[in-house]
Amino acid sequence: MLVTRKLKFNVIGIDPNEVRRAKMASIYAIICGNQPSSQFQVADIDSSKEVVASLTKGIGCNAVLEVSSI
Repeated sequence: MLVTRKLKFNVIGIDPNEVRRAKMASIYAIICGNQPSSQFQVADIDSSKEVVASLTKGIGCNAVLEVSSI
């Protein structure tokens, strides 16, 4: 929805597993392509606070989603 309306948004994929981080980046690229209004980054748990602070200018996140599989 955000992509089709060309609204500005940021997504940060945080995962301890490097392979899953790479998978998140590839899925995002397929869904969003090269949207100038969006920004996507992946991070491990240790660097996630710095990535969020940098991307949001210290404000933090509006929402946190946890995605898991059974």
